[in-house]
Amino acid sequence: MAVVASAACTIIARNYLSYAVILAESYLKNEPGARFYLLVVDGLPSEAVIPEGVRVVGPDELGLSSYFEMCFKYDVTELCTAVKPAFLSLLLTRYGESSIIYFDPDILVLRSLDELKAAMASADVVLIPHLLDPIPRDGLKPSEQDILIAGAYNLGFVALRASEMSRRLLGWWSERLEDGCRVDPAHGLFVDQRWMDLAPGLFPAVALLRDETYDVAYWNLHSRPVDQLGTQFLVAGRPLAFFHFSGFDPRLPHTLSKHQTRNRVNRGSALAELLDLYADLHRARGHAVSSQWPYGYSQFSNGVRVNLVFRHLYLDQDEATRRRFGNPFHADGPGSFFAWAIRSAPGSARLSPFLETLHRLRADLPPAFPDPAGRDRQAFVTWACTQGAREMDYPPEIVEGDGGPAPDQASPREAALAAHPAHQRPEARPKLPGINVVGYLRNETGLGAIGRGYVRAMRWLGVPVALKDVSELSPNRSEDPTLAKFDESHPHPVNLVCVNADQHFVVASHLTDGFFRDRRNIAVWFWELPEFPEEWHDRFVHYDEIWAASSFIANTLAPVAPIPVVRMPPVLAGGPAGERERGRARLGLDGDEFVWLFVFDFHSYFERKNPLALVEAFRTAFRPSEPVRLVIKCVNAEFDAGAFRTLQSAVRGQRISIHEGYCSMQEMRDLIAACDGYASLHRSEG
Repeated sequence: MAVVASAACTIIARNYLSYAVILAESYLKNEPGARFYLLVVDGLPSEAVIPEGVRVVGPDELGLSSYFEMCFKYDVTELCTAVKPAFLSLLLTRYGESSIIYFDPDILVLRSLDELKAAMASADVVLIPHLLDPIPRDGLKPSEQDILIAGAYNLGFVALRASEMSRRLLGWWSERLEDGCRVDPAHGLFVDQRWMDLAPGLFPAVALLRDETYDVAYWNLHSRPVDQLGTQFLVAGRPLAFFHFSGFDPRLPHTLSKHQTRNRVNRGSALAELLDLYADLHRARGHAVSSQWPYGYSQFSNGVRVNLVFRHLYLDQDEATRRRFGNPFHADGPGSFFAWAIRSAPGSARLSPFLETLHRLRADLPPAFPDPAGRDRQAFVTWACTQGAREMDYPPEIVEGDGGPAPDQASPREAALAAHPAHQRPEARPKLPGINVVGYLRNETGLGAIGRGYVRAMRWLGVPVALKDVSELSPNRSEDPTLAKFDESHPHPVNLVCVNADQHFVVASHLTDGFFRDRRNIAVWFWELPEFPEEWHDRFVHYDEIWAASSFIANTLAPVAPIPVVRMPPVLAGGPAGERERGRARLGLDGDEFVWLFVFDFHSYFERKNPLALVEAFRTAFRPSEPVRLVIKCVNAEFDAGAFRTLQSAVRGQRISIHEGYCSMQEMRDLIAACDGYASLHRSEG
């Protein structure tokens, strides 16, 4: 006797309608007679088309008295996962379903789910682990550490039978998600998923479905490659049950997921065919239109966007305070959350709650404005009215009441620079200790430019510097004339070593004995992948702190570094602009061509710089007859001649020019001036 198919469901915001339609159609096709429910958290527009067999459920049916609070304090992903247990409970009780399967909307069901039905016959709850096999420790994403952060089980799927145990589990889960459905790895939270790590221990009759053909996705493709036999997709020689297209963009069908760097999509492969199929389904179901529908809970009633600052500020309030505000989206009246958030207390020296939260959320603001309500107030509010408003997407007038720009100042930027002690001229500052700077200071590389930028900033601030150039240890050209007067004396109490971790011992062997002894030692390290190699951990012992030029590098180093990791951005220096016509003449460009530029060094990893993907993207985007050109500027091709030949072959017959070799600084400025846009599809950072 055939097992009756369970009902299934998903949850979306309206702009994900094409995903939900594809999921529903694929499930109902492979499970005839089943029912499918769709919860749309922000409602559907009147022009939305829903396929036969799909019942749309409104959020008002969930019975959540705090629903608008949840819509406000959570972003769209957090909200859709936070209401999941309430939705499942509704379907098992009021809708009378004896069992229910939840799927994330970005899933495609490809066959009948017989193994799942068998598991549900003896278990009240069925979960699927992210992994059934270890992930290689190769520095690519995702890593096992990424899975630890996200949770052991992928809650893009969960199946439940109606029972007392599942009722208790859903009640416990729903209660935890009222305030704990955030993406907050530092506090052990990753939306609804991390909570379910506890479920097998807390509740009996929880089963794990360990089937390689279920929930195949970027996080487990390393051990589950997709094959194809005719029109059927296979995994481990068996028909694929369902594929999870997490992080996939139908407009970029040859990119598996924005969340990963491990799996490549090779033209003509079974994986490429599967992605093309899924992208075609989206095109046929109106993705181009529905994906543009605005999220229904993105604005206050006055049109101001509900950004991250407002959400965190609201989440920080206790339940009684939130209740006093009423619906947080309503911005009218002095008692509204919006009015309270942007208003400084009368007679108080404190900033508005909005500005206090902004200052706390941005890690770069406390060092720049350590006393935002006191001596740094004018500079901080000036920043908040200008750069902050642009970066965090809020109207500047909501913070001007805290003491905005003076009407007679030359510009907001100049006022901030003048007001903040970190930007005062050297004569206004106390005497600072000197610094010995070691680096590839004549090297024509990014790391060389970083070191030169720090030297310029120190000199501007009046910090004494002594320079040790080690450019001879680098294979790159070293003819930059910016700095001179190098010495071996190292007279200062602080060392700044602008040399990557892998080259530490090479450079250290060329420094004087005792160079690191009895000094404050700072390293400037770059690393371009999300895991820092364990074999380089022995370098930490030589330093007191590490400077990381980006948040990506800082987030990679901080978990493994036994010393402070400081986010220290590169120093940008202005210079004379290049000459466009001279640059175009050197490149041999037509006058009416729109020109894209990409620059890379073969000393890096060719696959990570990813020029072949850029060539393919250019070929896809523009017809050969269009007046558009891609200029690829590269150096050190002799170090990877095979890759260079591959690149030359890929551009043959296209409006793509390769210019290999070093340029002078003026030639580079002219090159940049000659181009109209910059494009890069490099993987990871760097």
